[in-house]
Amino acid sequence: MGYQVAISMLPQDEEAFLGYLRQVADVKILRAFAPTEEQLFIDDFSAAPPQESQFFLYSLAFPWEFRLRRVEDDALVVERRGFVYYESLGTAPLIEYDRRLYGAATSPGRLYWAERFAAPDGLAYDAVAFKSWYLHAEAWMTRHGRRLERDPEQRLYLPAAYAAAGAV
Repeated sequence: MGYQVAISMLPQDEEAFLGYLRQVADVKILRAFAPTEEQLFIDDFSAAPPQESQFFLYSLAFPWEFRLRRVEDDALVVERRGFVYYESLGTAPLIEYDRRLYGAATSPGRLYWAERFAAPDGLAYDAVAFKSWYLHAEAWMTRHGRRLERDPEQRLYLPAAYAAAGAV
């Protein structure tokens, strides 16, 4: 199933995390869906609507050829009809970041790397080097995050999220 850690971050935490990652790699943020191809990659999380919850962190150290697709006009999620996305992200060298939806305390976010889960025939990039980069990112979360005893999800709350949860 890959690697994952349950997390809770607020915008200040996201900014600090992204700043840390960019100290060690050239990192781009990829949105799961966007109205245009130009809007798929964003510079920081604040460029996306607050209700948007799924992002992918892409280190340019792992070359990848993204294949663009368009959401069909009869798609179930009406709001995404006509939007664009890149296919096969589960096999790409990406760290998935699912944002805790602000105000939805029961909805933990996560940092996730599928590893070979979505690629039974193997990965087309250096999985050993990528695992090292993922574990580097997860270690930052562990160093800066704290758990709440009352949280059944046992997520790591980054500093601003921890304070907002009333733990400080």
